[in-house]
Amino acid sequence: MLRLLLLILFLIKINIAHTQNESTISYEEFIEQVRANHPVARQASLQEAFASARRLRARGGFDPQIYSDWDEKYFDSKHYFQIFQTQVKVPLQYGLTVSGAYERNEGVFLNPERTTDDFGLWALGIEANLWQGLLFDERRAGLRQAEIYNFQTENKRVELLNSLLFNAASTFVEWQEKEGVQRVLEEGLELANTYFEATKASYENGEKPAIDTLEAALIVQDRLNALQQNQIGLEKSRQVVLQYLWEDERPARNLNGRPDSLQMNRFIFDESQNTDTIIDNYPKIREKQLKQAALQIDERLKREKTKPKIKLKYQPLLATGAENIVPTYTINDYKWGVSFSMPMFRRQARAELEENQLKQEALGLEIESEQAALRAKINFNRTQRIQLLALMDLLRSNVDNYFRLLQGEQERFQFGESSVFILNKRQEKYLEAQIKLIKLEAIYQQTILEFLFFTNGFSN
Repeated sequence: MLRLLLLILFLIKINIAHTQNESTISYEEFIEQVRANHPVARQASLQEAFASARRLRARGGFDPQIYSDWDEKYFDSKHYFQIFQTQVKVPLQYGLTVSGAYERNEGVFLNPERTTDDFGLWALGIEANLWQGLLFDERRAGLRQAEIYNFQTENKRVELLNSLLFNAASTFVEWQEKEGVQRVLEEGLELANTYFEATKASYENGEKPAIDTLEAALIVQDRLNALQQNQIGLEKSRQVVLQYLWEDERPARNLNGRPDSLQMNRFIFDESQNTDTIIDNYPKIREKQLKQAALQIDERLKREKTKPKIKLKYQPLLATGAENIVPTYTINDYKWGVSFSMPMFRRQARAELEENQLKQEALGLEIESEQAALRAKINFNRTQRIQLLALMDLLRSNVDNYFRLLQGEQERFQFGESSVFILNKRQEKYLEAQIKLIKLEAIYQQTILEFLFFTNGFSN
């Protein structure tokens, strides 16, 4: 058993020496690599392009439109008719549409109202919505919605980047915690092995009984078991961290190095930020607020559709001739008309409006609920960090005191005034205090990361 134990210790020492020669990875280097290469970070950078495309689509509602039509009929050796029409329409704000048209028609059986001279007929015109669509319509709603979408895409960018880097940072801190515990356990194993070698030498010199050697060997086994158990968690956290690293648009295959200690991390955050401001800028709440703003625009459009449709059209007619190439206008040549329509009960429009208002009310209740929950989390986070700082100060004092006790017990052991059993208890208390401090430091840093997440600190 002793030979096997010594072999395992030898192999572990080789592994420790190898890991100690590895390069270290700092928190800042890791986060910057994730920000620069991870697919979600690249996805976040595309949000501005989405917003630009939506703005372009909304402006397309005001694009001029051109129409042309050519229609001829020949039958029984007769030219029944030839009809040519072309028109340009330019939508404007406030429910107005300006148009320009030209038509030239002829034929034996042409409808008399379509008759033009050989030079054709020009027309300018304007269409106006006098009730529904006068103050608001689909085109103007589209522009407003595009403005809202611009804020939504920016909010989405913040949410994607903030969530990605928060999760990455949390896994990195967990990796640092496991690595820190591993170093403490390696130190404990080295101490246990030293005492084992000393006890074995004392036994061989006849100074200690064989039972002390067995006890020292069992202590080494316990330390080795704890080290191997932590090694499993360390490897798992290492693989989780590796998932966030990408190279050349591909997942990284290896994680070369080990993390800096937790004490090397530096987080920049503004503790003085107002809680209400944090809540208003929180991406999930902001998303619902923007959705509510979009519903308000939709409500205005649906309210507009409850009104009757009254459309006025007026077109001055311009003619040309052999002597006048430029079209001329007289007040006596024109076309005009007015149209009116309205559903008698307006049930569809009223139902859509009511449904929209109910959606807004439900969304408002969701926002209030999430705001209250987030406020509680922020307040708890601030209180928790204060308490953790006090606990860490106390634990640091405990670590120092346990270290002094261990040093004193080591001196007594060297002079034969102590036993392996008592020395082991001193070691255990010292190692436990160190591990508790490391885990508490990791918890404290996780609370800082949570506060950075609440304040969008990762999206800058």
